[in-house]
Amino acid sequence: MIIKQLSTCDCKAELSEFVKGLFDIWKQDSSFSKDNCCCSQRSINEVMEKIDTVDGKTSEFLVAFSEITDSVCGMLYFSSNSNKAAHISLVNVDPKHRRMRVGFSLLSYCMVLFAKKGIDCAVLETWDDNISAITFFEEFGFTKTLAYGRTIELKSNFPAVLQEKYPNLESLSLDHFDVSNT
Repeated sequence: MIIKQLSTCDCKAELSEFVKGLFDIWKQDSSFSKDNCCCSQRSINEVMEKIDTVDGKTSEFLVAFSEITDSVCGMLYFSSNSNKAAHISLVNVDPKHRRMRVGFSLLSYCMVLFAKKGIDCAVLETWDDNISAITFFEEFGFTKTLAYGRTIELKSNFPAVLQEKYPNLESLSLDHFDVSNT
């Protein structure tokens, strides 16, 4: 699989089709059904607007492509602010590509990108009963910090740890992030 940044590649159409497909799956399978397909109060139009407004500086979509099918198999969105903090959302993997390290690859790329940008911490939310996601994020160094009704917030200072361990991150190239052998 290959990870690409939406701001540097021409894959808006493929990502938009992937999102539409995910919303169709969520409408059929999600216990939140039509009221809540992805995250609280988030509509497909809001996600599509995020795709259209990615600037590569304060917001970015990371897109995972399957080299076998030459199609999008996962995505991750983040936004950052001037306080060197980032918010991760819309971490999604095509159900046919789960357990194939797509989520791991997206989050790994994201953390290296954060460290290169000087982002000190990352925060995300998930449903409090999404045990597989919580476990995944905790294995990545995220810890639970807050609860909001049915959602919990997780936070990580992992980018800062990366900066300490690899002080020469600028020399790493993310132009072609191939994780097929990891």
